Amino acid sequence: MRWSPGRTTTPADDLARQAGKTPEATALSWDGGAWSYAELHDRAEALADRLEALCVVPGQAATLYSPPTSQTVATLFALWRAGCVAMPLHERLTPAEVDHARSFVVSGLHIDNFTFLIRDESGGYDRFPDVIAFILTSGSSGAPRAVGFTRAAFAASAAAAASRLELTAADRWGLCLSLGHIGGLSLVVRAVMTGSSVRLWPSFDAVAVARAVLAGEVTHLAVVPVMLRRLLTRLAGRPIPPTLRCVLVGGAAAPRALLDEAWAAGLPLATTWGMTETASQVATAPPSLARRHPGTAGRPLRCVEVRAGASH
Repeated sequence: MRWSPGRTTTPADDLARQAGKTPEATALSWDGGAWSYAELHDRAEALADRLEALCVVPGQAATLYSPPTSQTVATLFALWRAGCVAMPLHERLTPAEVDHARSFVVSGLHIDNFTFLIRDESGGYDRFPDVIAFILTSGSSGAPRAVGFTRAAFAASAAAAASRLELTAADRWGLCLSLGHIGGLSLVVRAVMTGSSVRLWPSFDAVAVARAVLAGEVTHLAVVPVMLRRLLTRLAGRPIPPTLRCVLVGGAAAPRALLDEAWAAGLPLATTWGMTETASQVATAPPSLARRHPGTAGRPLRCVEVRAGASH
């Protein structure tokens, strides 16, 4: 499937470039399988052709409701390749919550566990220029709402995180968060932009993640505090291999006792604070700084400005 001149650049273009640059490098891995960048690209292209056959039009909003599997990731990049504005949804949303989320963006295409549901929404979606994705906010500061992102926003976030955490193409990220969470979506996009790989699980499974850590399958994790607690329980005091370079902890403030327990267990924690609206991280303390100054989130990332103002 090919685009016309003047189209919006999307992460599908980053995938195509990476597939051309390092076709044999691992893009995704899971229990019992793996795809190279060339394989992921080929599957996304084939799915994009299927979307074209279904008369999906560029600029159409599309919601994706599926667990974070290799097929889901391929479908996400296919939506971008087809010119859709993709909105991955958390797989734990109820049917009523899914319908509500679709109403936010007037979704003309809904993919529910790879069943394609199309409805005519022509003229019903006021598309913003260059927006390629929507994510629902957590609702921590009010009712959940849909936030739009451009590829430039993802690229800026990826570059800033890569600089702060010294990320490389050799990194192997464990995906513990839903693609319907900005932390999960930005992780996958960042991995493609940096040429690293992503280890997938259908849902967060502390036993499986601990096994992957101990086997040296992952170099980086991104978790919320409750996941960190479960992971520590499953690690059960066993030595942490040096292959694990960073465990990014965010989403909520982690209690000091939990941080101390994780450090005692040998986990290289990086504490972070972010927002859905900023495409993930705002400030991040790398493992060495986080250990020296417990509780800090570090300085704002590159090109991020933080101002303190009076609350209303």
